[in-house]
Amino acid sequence: MANRYGMKVTDFKVEESKAEVRSDIISQSKEELYKTIAVTFTTSGQYTEFIRFLRDLESSLRLIDVGLLSITTDSDKLSGANSLNYSIQIHTYSLR
Repeated sequence: MANRYGMKVTDFKVEESKAEVRSDIISQSKEELYKTIAVTFTTSGQYTEFIRFLRDLESSLRLIDVGLLSITTDSDKLSGANSLNYSIQIHTYSLR
């Protein structure tokens, strides 16, 4: 998705919140019948392109929450004067 806006995703990490053990799933209450997956990644690009990327995430069919967002300036002057670095953690949800 980020590639559409000329943004390269790096440091991509996926972390499931709980182990997928059948006995644990069966004993869970109704409120816990879904699993949460935290996805962390970094990207860089211009602010306007990043906002377009976030709008695509917002309109995605998958339920996604942005948990953490860090924006820093790019120390590499060759990448453009308006380039920023973004560190993002999102949470996705699905039924077990």
